[in-house]
Amino acid sequence: MTGIKAKPIIDIAVGVRSFESVKPFVQNLEGNGFIFRIREVGNWLFACGDFEKDTRTHHIHFVIYGGTEWNDYIHFRDYLNAFSEKALLYEAEKIRLAGLYSTDRNAYCEEKGRVVQIFFQEADDYFQKLDKLD
Repeated sequence: MTGIKAKPIIDIAVGVRSFESVKPFVQNLEGNGFIFRIREVGNWLFACGDFEKDTRTHHIHFVIYGGTEWNDYIHFRDYLNAFSEKALLYEAEKIRLAGLYSTDRNAYCEEKGRVVQIFFQEADDYFQKLDKLD
């Protein structure tokens, strides 16, 4: 996804065998400025940044390696890297949503999430077709 506009947030996906294996690192993450933000089925999110100003610099997503969330992240990245026109469409939609929701971060994230889900599905369909060719 090189070359598309984005907020200056580094998103890191870490594949783990189980969330139990993350627990020993929580205290270390928190000691280094990461806050445990979300615990969802299949995804634990830690965030770092200036929370008083509502800005984040890093997100660490712990997901089950080989699981749905892992595959979504990897396929999304690879799909946008393989198809520059899709990356540009994604960029244009993020810019549009940022204009619409410049003062409502939650609404922006919710709407962007819908767009990302569409791209996840497109990427999944693409990689399933590739797998059938092998």
